[in-house]
Amino acid sequence: MKPISPPVRPDAHIASRVIDHFQIADVRFAEVSARLVNDAPPDGSLGYEANKVEALYVHESKNHRLHVVLPFVIVLGVTPTNGPKQPLAEVRVSLVVTYIQHARESAPTEEEIAHYAGVSGLMHGWPYLRAETQSLTTKLGLVPLVLPVMISGQAAERVTISRLKPASRGTPQSAEKKRRAPPMASQRGTRATKTGRTRTES
Repeated sequence: MKPISPPVRPDAHIASRVIDHFQIADVRFAEVSARLVNDAPPDGSLGYEANKVEALYVHESKNHRLHVVLPFVIVLGVTPTNGPKQPLAEVRVSLVVTYIQHARESAPTEEEIAHYAGVSGLMHGWPYLRAETQSLTTKLGLVPLVLPVMISGQAAERVTISRLKPASRGTPQSAEKKRRAPPMASQRGTRATKTGRTRTES
C-alpha cells in the first residue's frame, strides 16, 4: 500500500470541524502478535516505548466510508540496577477503524478528512490497543502493561496520517484474515503459544 499523499501531523482543531460528518461503524484487528526477545531478562525496572504510528486512511466517497489503518508497536524493556537497558518483549497490534460518512450540505475537504482520520482513528483505536497490550503481556508471563489514557491533543505527537488510493475491490484490511473487535471486551480469540507468540483462533 503506497500512500498518495505525504504524512501530516493531525490537528484536533481541524478535525473538530467535521466531527458531525462521520460516525464510527467498525473496528477490526488486522494483526495481533507478541513475542519475548529475551528469555532470561535481568532484574530491574520495567519500561516501554510506543512507536509513532504511521497511520493510513482511505476515503471512499462513493460508498460514504472512511477507513483508518493504525499499526501499533510496543517494545518492552528492562533496565538493570547496574547496566544498560535491555529489550524484553515486542507487541504488535494493527487496527482498521471504519467510519460512515453522513450527507451534509457542505462536504469536508480532503485536509479536514485527513486530520479527522488521524485524530479520531487514534482516539477510537487506542482503547483496543490498551486492552490487547494488557492481555498479551499477561500471556507472556510479564507484569501486565497498562498504557496511559490518550487525549486528542496528543495526536500530533503520537501519529502521522497519509492517504491511500481507494482499492477497486474491498477495503484496506481485505488482504489479510481479520477478526472483528467486540465492543471493548477482552479479546478472547488471541492466545500466546509456548514460544511467546500469539495466534488468532477462529
